[in-house]
Amino acid sequence: MEGLGTAVELTVKIASLCAEYSSAVKNASHDIQSLRERISSLETTLKDVMELLESSHGARLRTSQKLHDALNNSRLLLDSIATTLENKLNGGRKQRTMRAFGLRALKWPFESKKLENIMAGLEQHQNTMVVAMQIDQTAEVLTINHKIDLSKLPVAKGAAFNSQANEYVPRCHPRTRLNVLAGIYNWFEDPHGKCIYWLCGMAGTGKSTISRTVAEYLTEKNIPCASFFFKKGEVPHVRAAIEADMNISDKTKSEQFEKLILEPLDKCEDQQSTIVSIVIDALDECDLEEDVRLMVLLLARAMDVTSVRLRFFITSRPELPIRLGFKSIGDSYKELALHEIPKPDIKNDIAVYLEDQLKAIVQHYNMSVETRRQLPSQWPGSKDTERLVDMAIPLFIYAATACRFISDRRLGGPKEQLEIFFNSHRNPKSNLDATYLPVLEQLTRDLKGGEKRAVITKFKEIVDNLRKDICDLRRPGTLRLDIEQETIDIRFPPEIQYACLYWVHHLKESGVIVRDHDQVYDFLIRHLLHWIEALSLIGRISESSGMLDNLLGTIDSEDGVETSAIIRDIKRIILINRWSIDEAPLQIYSSALLFAPEQIESNWDACLATLEGHNDWTRAVSFSPDGRQLASAASGGTIKLWDPATGRCTATLVSGGISAVCFSPDSQRLASAEMKQIKLWNAITGRCIITLDGHYTRITDISFAPDGRRLASASHDRTVKLWDTETGDCIRTFVGHNGFLEGVSFAPDNRRLASVANKESISNGYVESYDHNIKLWDTVAGSRIIEFTGHEDRINTIRFTPDGRWLASASDDSTIKLWDTAIGSCIATLVGHDEGINAICFTPDSRWLASASHDRTVKLWDIETGLCTATFKGHSQSVTAVNFAPDNWQLASASHDSTIKLWDTTISRSPSTTDIHSHKVTAISFTPDGRQLASASDDHTVKLWDTATGRCITTFKGHSQSVTAVTFAPDGRQLASASEYDKTIKLWDITTGHCVATLQTDGYISQITFAPNSQQLASVSGYITKLWDITTGRCTAELDCNRESILSIAFSPNSQELVSTLSDHTIKLWDLSTGNCTATLPSEERVYGISAITVSPNGQLLASAYGDYTVKIWDMTTHDCIMKLEGHSFWVSAMTFAPNGQLVSASGDDTIKFWDIATGICTATLKGYGSWVGAINFTMDGSIACDLIGTGLSIGQPRWSRSYGYHQLIGRECQL
Repeated sequence: MEGLGTAVELTVKIASLCAEYSSAVKNASHDIQSLRERISSLETTLKDVMELLESSHGARLRTSQKLHDALNNSRLLLDSIATTLENKLNGGRKQRTMRAFGLRALKWPFESKKLENIMAGLEQHQNTMVVAMQIDQTAEVLTINHKIDLSKLPVAKGAAFNSQANEYVPRCHPRTRLNVLAGIYNWFEDPHGKCIYWLCGMAGTGKSTISRTVAEYLTEKNIPCASFFFKKGEVPHVRAAIEADMNISDKTKSEQFEKLILEPLDKCEDQQSTIVSIVIDALDECDLEEDVRLMVLLLARAMDVTSVRLRFFITSRPELPIRLGFKSIGDSYKELALHEIPKPDIKNDIAVYLEDQLKAIVQHYNMSVETRRQLPSQWPGSKDTERLVDMAIPLFIYAATACRFISDRRLGGPKEQLEIFFNSHRNPKSNLDATYLPVLEQLTRDLKGGEKRAVITKFKEIVDNLRKDICDLRRPGTLRLDIEQETIDIRFPPEIQYACLYWVHHLKESGVIVRDHDQVYDFLIRHLLHWIEALSLIGRISESSGMLDNLLGTIDSEDGVETSAIIRDIKRIILINRWSIDEAPLQIYSSALLFAPEQIESNWDACLATLEGHNDWTRAVSFSPDGRQLASAASGGTIKLWDPATGRCTATLVSGGISAVCFSPDSQRLASAEMKQIKLWNAITGRCIITLDGHYTRITDISFAPDGRRLASASHDRTVKLWDTETGDCIRTFVGHNGFLEGVSFAPDNRRLASVANKESISNGYVESYDHNIKLWDTVAGSRIIEFTGHEDRINTIRFTPDGRWLASASDDSTIKLWDTAIGSCIATLVGHDEGINAICFTPDSRWLASASHDRTVKLWDIETGLCTATFKGHSQSVTAVNFAPDNWQLASASHDSTIKLWDTTISRSPSTTDIHSHKVTAISFTPDGRQLASASDDHTVKLWDTATGRCITTFKGHSQSVTAVTFAPDGRQLASASEYDKTIKLWDITTGHCVATLQTDGYISQITFAPNSQQLASVSGYITKLWDITTGRCTAELDCNRESILSIAFSPNSQELVSTLSDHTIKLWDLSTGNCTATLPSEERVYGISAITVSPNGQLLASAYGDYTVKIWDMTTHDCIMKLEGHSFWVSAMTFAPNGQLVSASGDDTIKFWDIATGICTATLKGYGSWVGAINFTMDGSIACDLIGTGLSIGQPRWSRSYGYHQLIGRECQL
């Protein structure tokens, strides 16, 4: 029925027009919303009718086939509505003149009476269609065959390892991966083995090849593999689950897993000797990150099945969402990382593979040529084979690509091809270039005209696939659901889909810095909208926001201003029009751009998106600490989880009347307060984990402790309760308030807790509030510390600053007060709202405060100045809650208007001068990848810097005196800082910026360093080295150097040994498993102390620098000095080993020297940085980063200067 499709298009058009009126017409919001809701309902019905009639069963729906009159009348009415709205929107000379000046002069075209008639007509047409469908449905139900066929459950065609599509894909060579495969096979057959085996590895390491080999092995052993569940025939328990719920395949993944896998298996007879295996390859290619984490959690529940031995073998790249998913299930899985397999094993396997492939190449070639042209049977010889092996390590895909190139007879003989391949590696831009450029360069070589044109045409199809209207739809209103999947598959083969989805990822990982008018900029100018259309067509528009954020992270802050503006604008357009673009891909060119501001840069407001879905007042909103989820709660009892990047609602949790929600620090759990109870939910699966019951009247606020193990709640029963989140037990109750408690907040130190209460009475029919007080509690001792008073009216909420310095309170007296918690005094009062303030929150860096008020606004405050820097308007009723995302700039607000709004607070922030340290920098440390730098200062802070741009990312505040040491954990997740004056070591979470632990010492701290395993931390205090367990925060050992002061320390790469240099000029080696000193390396007389040490990456060598300007190289096994390096003319202040194995030393003589350890020869000298080097490191791109004490940080590539005969450091500086 053509009229049906036209009617659907008209509903989309009307919805878009209503959106325009909604933003411009303020006095008809109710009428506009009513029409939008009716149109939305009709659109759903029309799509349902269309889907039914166009399905294979459509011919049987006799009543629905007779809907011509109803559909025609519906179409005519919709067309009349659309025409009226469009004419009013675009018509009128006066309106056009006003719009030319950027003004809106719209008036809602329907009077109330006329709109009522329109609504009644739409409802009548819809009811006619619904009744017709119901009649057909009843007829169908009467003819249903109740014997359910399991084959009707969804099947992923071609997913089986032995499907036709996988017929020619490789398996492991019989003589490779022997140890890896043996370990996997043993795990399968181990009756006590864990139910999940995670094989992870970087791209090209052979994960898929191993998974296919494992699946083949299981089949040969007659072990049921993945297809067992859906292809084995009628299983009574599965059939019963389907018969109990005919729509089970449309339910949530959690419910399907429960009903179709776990419950049927639980009901089976006990067959513990039976292994049921599922092989899941390339989990990282799952569409949504949430699905990845959810799948891991669901699979972990299989360990509860006792009837059979379930085994899940999973392969993937080690991407963050997957790592987080496995981290959340504890030790329920076994893990092997292919990229961490010892290099000799990988080298042996690649050598076996290459020898076998090269032998086959020689045989095939010799069979096809005459005798005089044949290659020797041992070609290419051990030397060239070894060279290929070294080039391929650690990537099997590299070796496979090389063999395909060498064997391609269209391009030449094997001998010539091998020579070309080797030549291409002499000056490659990258390993990727070196591997594939020879292939691309020879694609057209020696081809005839027609063949050459065919190759070029095909290549253009790949690189120039993006264009407007890729699928030739022609009509902007065409719905994605109406497009044949075959059409999309033809336009988007797998390689094109991969390019659309992962080009930003590859760009980011390559370390490219994007600048205005470069190749990336040109691509965006030409193809940005085409790319968005492509993502919509393949159903992945929801991922565009995250990709655009990653793209923003690659842009040069100074030379990429225009590129950044383009990306931010298109991100806003997508957020605002996400639904229409997702449903109708070509809308990106029409309505999405039509309703964007004409002068985008100047006309965008701060509102990024409005999230709609609640039917009642929204009372609470909370970002997860990892920024991946946003939770909102409504008074009617629903909690919604949103993807803040796309604005998509990912789950709805149903509960009672809710007053507060908050995420646990690890983002894994969500707490909700509802009447007298608190519920803890699994934030991934949406299941209620535990209910905390103990209050006897309404709970008003909740707050997680920073360690996530405890939760505090405030109630109108005048008590504050402290709960154990694992057991659900109430572990302490604080009593002392005389009034109803309204708020509670944990301090970052994990010990202090603040609560606020108001005593109220009724006088002459009015509620009068008085005795407004805030109490500060010691949660360990259970005692009250201090009490604050000062507000003139009811206090509604309190919040600690993330750095713990201050406590903020918000009141119905329209003010916010900042309190010094040490002395209980008010240090500032923020005034600006016109009515009472309901909620407040701080940015993670404690720099900014947001407030929500009855006056329908959200205000942004600069904490340093106490000034309001922005007022966000948009809510139509009282704003009830605000919460900042962990990125410091995105803000969510909830309101009585039932919406949640997302705000970009950077639009209104003035540039801050607080990014630079106000006092001297005392220490620096690099992340292992060199992309970030931490600096410690006498201003009591630690700052995190982006080494690519030189910009400050975060400021960590918490030390009470000068910070004297700082170091990153090798895994890059934590940062440790120490102060020799306040005698504390603080551990910081890099993602959230929160202090996760404070280690108290009894002496000054001169140095701290993490062990390579990131599980231990060593600190130096005088002649004592303390070892700390990072997980527990406990001191596990003390190494005593017999009253000799410790100058510096360093761990061995295996974290089993510690090296310390002493004031008596000796070096001690310690066995950390016993705490014993295993060796003392002597010093020569008059060496004037040891100024620096470093251990080689393989743990075999130790380098130590002395006051006589020399460097000694020690054998860590024999403890012998094997070499002495001379060449500096002043003290060596810092050393490190370069990625190529050379030793790099920096000296006060204004030079940095590179030493060949094998020969002891200085191979290069950097000169001219003009300052003392305090630390030196290498970034991922091979640049050298130095702390130039007194001037800042320099980062640059060593470059050869022929005129001077030495290396010169060319770089930039970060103003620390």
